[in-house]
Formats: sequence, structure tokens, C-alpha cells
Amino acid sequence: MLENLCDEAIQDTEGERTFFAVGDPKQSIHVWRGAAPELLEEILDRYNGPRDEVTGVRRGNHVHERPLNVSRRSCPAVIGMVNALLGERADLGRYEVLETAVRRWRFPEHEAADAGLEGGAVVLEIPAIEEGEEGEGDDAVWRACGELLVEMQVLRRGLSCAVICNRNGRALDLADYLRRVTGMEVIADADAEIGRDNPVCGALLDLIGAAAHPADEFAWQHVLMTPLRLVMEDWYEVGGEGERERGSKLRPIVTRAVLLSVLHHGFAATLREWVGGLERYLVMDAFSRARVRELLRCAAVFDETGSRDADDFLTFAETWKERETAAGGVIRVMNAHKCKGLTFDVVVLADLHDGKMFQSRVDKGFRYEDGRLEWLTMLPARAVSETDPVLREALGEMGARTWLERLAQLYVMVTRARWCNVVLLPARKAKAKPGTGALGFARLVREVLGREGLED
Repeated sequence: MLENLCDEAIQDTEGERTFFAVGDPKQSIHVWRGAAPELLEEILDRYNGPRDEVTGVRRGNHVHERPLNVSRRSCPAVIGMVNALLGERADLGRYEVLETAVRRWRFPEHEAADAGLEGGAVVLEIPAIEEGEEGEGDDAVWRACGELLVEMQVLRRGLSCAVICNRNGRALDLADYLRRVTGMEVIADADAEIGRDNPVCGALLDLIGAAAHPADEFAWQHVLMTPLRLVMEDWYEVGGEGERERGSKLRPIVTRAVLLSVLHHGFAATLREWVGGLERYLVMDAFSRARVRELLRCAAVFDETGSRDADDFLTFAETWKERETAAGGVIRVMNAHKCKGLTFDVVVLADLHDGKMFQSRVDKGFRYEDGRLEWLTMLPARAVSETDPVLREALGEMGARTWLERLAQLYVMVTRARWCNVVLLPARKAKAKPGTGALGFARLVREVLGREGLED
């Protein structure tokens, strides 16, 4: 149906109809969800004819192509890094695994709208943490990221800042690490499980669980190891010579009190009362306060169901996910999919060495003819696929599509900064030879920008 409408508009000889197709294949990072970055090229092929293999020029001009290559977001230094990394100068086709993908990678040289805007772009190689050195066991790049944020004091200067990594799970871990080592307010733009990523909510949920299940000794002992014990001993007077004896006497009293409160007032009111008691003994940081507010909101939503079943509430709370967002005043940690379309004064790429990003997804083969799916199959092992010409072609096609998506992810990540782009890479291992090893973002950036001699 859409083809017919396009044909009708484009082939209108009277010039009364118009056709617009707007998109950016360089930012097509959802191929894994069915996105088709080749669609714009197919439109041009259909109406203007295919590109000449030598000149790249099409013979027709029924559809006028207008590249939008002037950035109104970034300063010249950031754009210089983007051009050097992903433009023609990068010569990405010299990598065999990229050869097919690069032939489809349309990258007109970018330029900054404001040529006088000051800023910087730099790639830093971070040496590994030596055995016996402080922080042994930490990710050296993550540690360098924390030190950099402390040194730059972006929040104190009123600058927006994003730290970009590859995957949601890594974003949550990195945000937790940066929050701990910098003392700054750091959030992860990811689906955060409020019951698992902070100790306050975990203790409150175990309080409910211990009350509902007298045999759950693990939950009860956890509660006793938190400031909630001080709240209990303040609210309920029990005798006993030792902590174990007082803990045993507290349990039936606390169990009855919690269950009765839930029965008559609901989970939100019960938890709010215990949070109030905690505030006498615990100074919560901004992150914990935000998580507690979200837990109370979760409990209020559950209370609207009318249920007072503790197990149902715990299941509800443990699967409740908060999509963390913030307008400003915090450092945001996110992956490429979350940062797309956003702008930050300062961007730090601190996780390009995440090897799991490059686990192969080349497991399906298909063929399109004239824009229509001809066949689809699960590919056998690579060694088998490479012996069959049809499957070998499908394998190459899927590899090219995968790398086009990866290049698009890299493009999105390095084009988010307004004034400052910082790329942190682990130093090459001493015994590793240049130009060897699996090709990932870290190696690609190191070799391409190193060869370009990019300066800050």
C-alpha cells in the first residue's frame, strides 16, 4: 500500500504532490528489533537508480537527497573526533570484518554550526591496576572515570554530564560504583529494581517477609543487622541479657505489629511508619531517599488492589522497576539506546572495553529480493554455513548488518557531547601486538584515532 502511494506522489507529472522520507541510518541502533536502516537507500535505488560503483552517483534525480551534516549540538573539537573515527579518513574498510558494512556506511563529513565554540575531545588510555595497588580488583577504567568526575566537578560547575556504557546491567553496576567512589549523585538511566540496588529497601522488604514467614530466619537476621533493630528496641521494650535473647523476644512482637498494621492500614502506611523510625538512627543519602520514595509509591499502587497478602506484595515489589530519569543536577549513566537524541555538556565513554557487547548475534539467515522476504532460516554452525554458497552469503549479510548496527551505536555515543568528549580505554596489554585480537570498540578507537593523532 505504501509503495503505491509513494509511486503516485513521486511520479506525479503535474508536480502537485510531495514526498518526504526523513531518517538517519547512522543512528539505526535497533536492527535487533527489526529496524531497517537500508530503507532510505532502497527508496533512492527505486526512483533514482543504483549508485555508480566508481563515482557513487545515481543516474536519476526524481527524489532529491539532502544530507544534514551540520551539527548544532557539538563544538568543532567533538565533531573532529567523530569525523576522524567514523568518516572517510578512518579507512574502516581496512578491517576485513568491516569491509561489507563500510560499503554501506554513508558518512558525509560533519561540521559544527558554530565554528568558534570552544571545547575538547580526548582519548585516554588507562593502565591496569597493579597487584597490591589500592583499588586492586576494581575496573581500572571505571576508577579513572570516578577520579575524572571528581577532578572536573561537573555538577558544581552546573554542567550536564553523562557516562555512557554498553549494556543496562553494566550501567547499573557502573552507577553504583561511581556513586560510591565520588560521593556525587549518580543515577542509571535503566530499569532499576528498587528492592535490590540499595540496602534500605532490601531491609524493609525483609521486614515484611520475616513477619509473614516465621520460619524465614535469613530475612529476620538480616533485619536485625540493620538500624531497624534500633527502631524495634526503641518501640518495644524487651528484657534479655544478650542480643540473641532480645532478638528472639522481639520477633513475635514485631511480627504481630507489622501484620496488624498491614491489615488495617496497608503496606504503604506500614512502611512509611518504619521509615519514620529509621530516620532517627540513619542519615540516608539522596539515592537511598529516592529509592525509599519509590518503594512507598510501589506499595501505594499495590494497596489499590485491596490485597493484604505479603507474598503477593513482595513479588510485586521485587519486580517493580523504576526507569530512572533526571532533568539535571545528577550524573547520568546510560547505554547507547538510552542516550540517543540527548545532549550533555560533558560525555565520558567509560565502558567501550565491555567484551560481551560483541557476542555474535549472527544466527539467522534470510534473503530479500525487491524489498520482499524470500526465505528465513536459523543458520547452522559457521563452519557448516561457510561450505554452502547460499548460507555463506547469508552469513556475510548478517555480519554486515550487525557491524552496521555497531557502528551506529558508536556514532550515537560519540555525538552526544556539546563541549567535551572523553573516551577512556584500557591500555593495551604489554604482550599484545598492535592490530591483533578481536575487533571491538576499544581496539577500533585506539587504532583509528591513534593513527589519526587526535589531540585534545
